[in-house]
Formats: sequence, C-alpha cells, structure tokens
Amino acid sequence: MRFGATAFLAVVCAAAPAFAQFDPAISMTGVEAANMARETRQQVDDSQATMRVGKVSFRMAAGLRQEYNDNIGLAPKAREHDFITTPHLTLGMHWPASQLNSLDLILGFAYSKYWRHPSLDTSGILIEPTSMLDFNVYVDDVRINIHDRIGIQQDPIATSQLSNITTFRRLNNTSGISADWDLNQIILTSGYDYTIFRTLDDGYEYLDQNSHEFYGRIGYRYAPQLTFGLLGSYIITDYEREVQNNGRTWSVGGYTDAILSEYLRGGASVSFQGSSFDNNGTIGDTSSFNSVVFTATLNNQLNRWLNHALTLRRYTTLGIGTNFTDVYRVDYSVNAEIVQQVTTALSFYHEWFRDSAGILAQKGTRWGVGPTIGYQMTPSTRLTVGYQRTERDANYNLFDYTQNVAFFDVNHQF
Repeated sequence: MRFGATAFLAVVCAAAPAFAQFDPAISMTGVEAANMARETRQQVDDSQATMRVGKVSFRMAAGLRQEYNDNIGLAPKAREHDFITTPHLTLGMHWPASQLNSLDLILGFAYSKYWRHPSLDTSGILIEPTSMLDFNVYVDDVRINIHDRIGIQQDPIATSQLSNITTFRRLNNTSGISADWDLNQIILTSGYDYTIFRTLDDGYEYLDQNSHEFYGRIGYRYAPQLTFGLLGSYIITDYEREVQNNGRTWSVGGYTDAILSEYLRGGASVSFQGSSFDNNGTIGDTSSFNSVVFTATLNNQLNRWLNHALTLRRYTTLGIGTNFTDVYRVDYSVNAEIVQQVTTALSFYHEWFRDSAGILAQKGTRWGVGPTIGYQMTPSTRLTVGYQRTERDANYNLFDYTQNVAFFDVNHQF
C-alpha cells in the first residue's frame, strides 16, 4: 500500500519483519509475529491519546500522500506514468484490562486515486498490512498472546516475482496464539498461526491458499546481554485450486540475540529448511528445497543524531507458477537528525532470486533505494518528502523493469 505511516504506525512498519505470504516469504515465523505486537505496544504513549473513555485510550491520525509514478505497470517498455493521490486514516486503541493484561487494536485504511488511469482506482479500501488485534494475558510466568493481523494491498511492487502488472489486489489475514514461559534463564515459546491468502483480481485465483504454522523456541539467557537457543517450525500450505502444488515446510536451527555494547545490538539465526510439494498441481514443477536459511542483523547507534542498520538473509518464498523462489537479500538503512525537527533517512536493498523450476522460471536481481526527508511542522503534523527507485534484471528481458516514484506525505495526529 502506497502511503506514509502515521506517527504511531510508522514504528510498526519499521519493526515488522519482511516475511509474509507472498510479501515476500513463505511465512512470518510465529515468534516474529508475536514480537511485532509487543514492539507496537512499547511505542504507545498514553499521553498522546486523542481521547480516553475510562481506562481505554484512543488515537487517530489522518494524512494525504501525493506521488508521481513513472512505470505503474512494471513494464520493460511502453511505460505508463500516473499521479496517484492517497488519503489515509489510522485508528488505534489501547485497553489495559489489568496491570498486566492488555488489548490493543490498530487499523490503517486508505484509498488510491489514479488521475490518468481511473480504472486502477482502489476498489473498496486498502488496509495497512500491520493492522492488528493483539490481546495479552499473563498467568503466573506465562504470557499468552492472541492476535489477528489483516491487510489488503494492491501495489505489485511488494511481490518480487511480479512484473508487467499494474495492480495485484490481495487479502492476507493471520490469526494465531502463542505462549512465552519465562523461567529466568530458560525461555520457552510455542505457538500456532492460521493464514488465509486470497487474490482479489481476476486471473490470479490459482494463488489462493491457506496455511497452518506450528513453531517453537527454547532460549537460554546466558547473561542479561546475551540469549541463544534452538528454534523450529512446521508449515502446511494448501491451495484452493489445483494449479500450484500443495507443500510442507519444516525448519530446525539456532538463534542468538546480543547487546554487544551500549550502542551496538545484533541478532542471528541459522536453520536447515526442508520443503516438499505434492505435485497435485498443473505447473509441472517437481522441485523441493533442502538447504540452509539464515538471518543476521546489526543495529548501530553512532550518536544521538545518527543510527544505521544492516540485515543479511536467505529465505524462500512461495512461487508464482513455480513451487518456490530462493532469495538472498541485503538491507541497509541509515537515519539522521540534521537539525531540530528535520530528519533524513536512506534505505537500500539488493536481492538475488531464483525460481525453483517451471515454464519461464526466472532468476536475476532486484534492488531499490529510497531517500526521504521529514519535517515536523507542528507537534501534531509531519511532512515527508521522498523518492524510491526500483530496478529488476531477470534472465528474460520481458520481466525487467525500472520504476521511479517521487512523493510527499502530510500526516496529522489528532
């Protein structure tokens, strides 16, 4: 969805992992999903509430994004450009049911108007994929988390396998439950997520699928600054139509989280992943995946004005016309406060992808860079101006594209 996050939703977008159905990986691990909700709550400041009713605090923010896109169809040639206007609204609620238990709700809505191609206007509404319902209950040393995350998007740029397409409307909803048992040095985590993925445009119904994910983690807190342990997951993917192959994916590995210094934090996980597919579909792909996947992240706060982060990872995504896509990716971001009320940011990623097999299986690279400048106009109003360039270079020229997007976004916290 192409709109700038509001004041309190921006943190969710930054913290949320990039792993989700088709956007881009097989599945967000359940541990990451539960932690996303926790990080969201930590950013809620009741002093900034728009309204309170008893213990319940409500927050509301609205904004308008205007952008120019020089290649709305992700085409290698005959590129079409457009001006897109996107009003957006974000609602938040926090209910501290007791000293420990809490209920949180965040909903982000938007509508996109295409001025040169009105047929591409949003049908219905868009829902920010970090919209979520999150309920936490503590029983002695056990934290039980019940969550639901929903998103409706239409921008195809988020799906790395796609090109030559103007919109890719899809619904992604994940409901689940997890439990963390803190035994001081030992931390046990387990959970279950059920995900529904549905395409909302004609021609892609064969991608509609349901998945079940079971996951667990055993951590050992060696010191306050160092935790390491074992993790594992098992995912069942069943498609609604017999085009894509149903699949099973399991992984077993280890992880570590470390505070290396007052200004440097890091984390890493390495797992062996196995994926097998039923060959019940018509795509003709009999491939399976059996190899190592990993994630490594460093976050460095250089001083009070400047911080940067680096992430390296290998993961697999569900394929489009193939069983899966194997991806290596590097992400780098830097944020700086130049003067009071003015911030700058620069994000960059580069990925190498390879489809498993099938007709016109693709391999190649994709990269993107996006500088932004933010100005806090008033305590409640923020202006963001930015630019995003994306390039894709595949083994077939038909699937190559370059896209440039320039935008400004005004957000107001009520």
